[in-house]
Amino acid sequence: MKLLKLSSPYSFCDSLKWVYYYFFPSIHNHSGIHLSPMKSGDTGPDKLNISFVGDLMCLKNEKMVMPNAQMLKIFEQSDLVVINLEAPIVRDYVEKGNNLVVFSFSSEFIKNFLEVFKLPAEKVIFSIANNHMGDDGKKGYVETIKRLEELKIKWVGGLSTIKAVLTIYKKNTHVGFMAYSQWLNHKVFDETLGICRYHHVENIDFQKIKIEYELDALILLPHWGLEFRHFPSAGLVQTAKDFMAKGVDLIAGHHPHVLGPIEKINHGLCHYSLGNFFSKTLHDVTHLTGVWTVSIDATKNAEKKFAYKLHPFFMTSQYQFETIDRLPEKLKSKLQKRLSLIYPESDG
Repeated sequence: MKLLKLSSPYSFCDSLKWVYYYFFPSIHNHSGIHLSPMKSGDTGPDKLNISFVGDLMCLKNEKMVMPNAQMLKIFEQSDLVVINLEAPIVRDYVEKGNNLVVFSFSSEFIKNFLEVFKLPAEKVIFSIANNHMGDDGKKGYVETIKRLEELKIKWVGGLSTIKAVLTIYKKNTHVGFMAYSQWLNHKVFDETLGICRYHHVENIDFQKIKIEYELDALILLPHWGLEFRHFPSAGLVQTAKDFMAKGVDLIAGHHPHVLGPIEKINHGLCHYSLGNFFSKTLHDVTHLTGVWTVSIDATKNAEKKFAYKLHPFFMTSQYQFETIDRLPEKLKSKLQKRLSLIYPESDG
């Protein structure tokens, strides 16, 4: 496999800041959003339960991170599991070189991932709208779609899904999914082939789509924001509010590689960043991840339709997920302090 060239979608100034925040992730909140706790309302098996995780990133030599029993139980009890696929599926063998960063997957890795995490393919949804999906050009994008369909995995975030929303009906609840990326490392796509970008969705009447597809909830999966910053900018917060005003019900974002806050906006919920799932990065807080489970009760009015719980986990140096309470005291205290700055104990 050829070595992949890296490029930045950011301005020169933000690229320089990227280097700093890579080592010192920012906890500064300049957006003034009202923070929500890790849990709100009651989740239950009688409702449609959707679990969201952040960036699935292939580690060197396709090393697999092992789940723990609690994570497996969450996925088992979930009706759907939504994941950001952070690279194209184009490799047919494991790279044995000394690459520090690998921006591709093999089909075998994806199969192994589903097996290890006990995820039936029919339960999984991959968002392919992210900044690395063009790393292998148009051919890599086309190959990714082909392989996902061979694996019978549902996907969303391509230009073909702007009008044809991915819809799923379970437990008497009809939900739709859309996705887009604010960023793209390599400008390889045109307006007929590739991933959805912000300009493709900014003027969409989501309420009209909900009526057309008879949806109980419309879920948006944006790849947005700046990396290694826990809190969104004021502009990003306004974007979330604009989407909600146009009919979006749930937003589950990713790209910053660190966990971000949850905000209740009008009738809906926005989780600004789900962080990494598998992580290549160095700082402890980039190994802090979460499974965000949202229960949807279609029989409730808009204000009480959604309940949720964020389950935090940590990827250890042994490539295993662990609950925070089982970590060494020094690391546990550090991570708990970081979480308390993002998620208050209550809405008050």
